[in-house]
Amino acid sequence: NPIISGMCDMWQGRTIRVPKLKPTLLGCDIIKVEYALLIYLHIPGSEKLTLELPLVIGTIPFSGVGSRTSSMSSQASSSWSSIPSAPPSY
Repeated sequence: NPIISGMCDMWQGRTIRVPKLKPTLLGCDIIKVEYALLIYLHIPGSEKLTLELPLVIGTIPFSGVGSRTSSMSSQASSSWSSIPSAPPSY
């Protein structure tokens, strides 16, 4: 079962399922969409530890070969070719 934002659950070695989300926007100067996994560790007799891990949610499966930027640039170049040109100004 997914963990709803703001809720908590105890991890017992299960797979953590990320709900369907819009892709992370990288390299956009107008809008910034970022995701993070916040982990709070409660250890008896110790201070509470907090860990924030950035998550990149994308539409291209990670192949594990090459760099992340090369797959992102190929996606960007293919998407720009399908965008129609602006209408004429009057």
